[in-house]
Order: sequence, then C-alpha cells, then structure tokens
Amino acid sequence: MLPKGATSVSWVKHSWSSIDMMRPVSAFSLTWQVSPTPLQHFAGRLSEAQKWAKQSLDHDPLRSEAHYTLALLHEVQGGLQEAIDRLKKVIYLDPNFILAHFGLFHLYQQTGNPIEAERHYSLAIHLASKLPPDTILSGSEDLTAGQLLSMARAVPRNKMVMGRSRS
Repeated sequence: MLPKGATSVSWVKHSWSSIDMMRPVSAFSLTWQVSPTPLQHFAGRLSEAQKWAKQSLDHDPLRSEAHYTLALLHEVQGGLQEAIDRLKKVIYLDPNFILAHFGLFHLYQQTGNPIEAERHYSLAIHLASKLPPDTILSGSEDLTAGQLLSMARAVPRNKMVMGRSRS
C-alpha cells in the first residue's frame, strides 16, 4: 500500500533514496549521496519498489524513469548486468538522460570495461555541461547539473583507461 498522497513514481524514488541511505556507498550510487531523502520506513522494501516500477511500465512501457528505477534496484541487489541492460534501455528511450550515462560509467568501471566507462563518463559530462547549473536532472529529486559536474570531477578515473594515466 502506498503512503497517503504518494504516487507510484514518487514512492519508488523515495524508496530508493531510503534504501541507498541504509547501505554503503557504491560507485553507482554516488549520484544519490548528494541529498538522499530520509524515509527510513521504506528501507528494505525492494520488492515493493520493484512492483511499483513494473506497474508504471505496464501503464507506459516507454517511461525512462521507471526503467532507471529498475536499474537502480538491480544494482543494489547485485545484478550489475541487469542494471547495465536496463540503463541501455533508458538511453535508447532518452539519449540525454544524464544519470543513466553516469550510472553506466560507474557500472562499466566496476565490471572492467574502461572504454565504455570512459565513453559514458564523457557523455554525462558533455550533456550536463550544456545545462544551466541549477537544472534538476531527470531521475533525481533534487540533484542539479552543477552538483553532478562537481561530483563527477572528483571521481577517480586514472585506473580506467588501460595503458595510460590521466592527469
């Protein structure tokens, strides 16, 4: 049952934020550490969050944010390949979905694919740079393009590119 006044999409987003607060920071979840929503009463209810995201897709299979939410849920459950596949769907539906590119950067970095990691990092930076810094990014509740750019520049990338170091 949804909390009073919540929609399935807002509930899934809030659920993810609270779940993320309850676990150690992974590379993929860096974007959610800027200002997570403290809704502890949703923590640990992954199957419900997944159910609501899937119901959202049943209603509108082209909803990129619902695919993005499922990618986050796959990642938190250890399904890195499933998360990658779902993020590819997000980008197919919306090539400018910056957080999907940033998520693929981290997932490809984790799974040992430095070429794809670098490609998606560059795309995320390029797309975010084109936006006013205070633009809230799709797929987040309050993460701005400027915050993502600041955070992305702090992410170590030197071990990603094989055979050469970064300065």
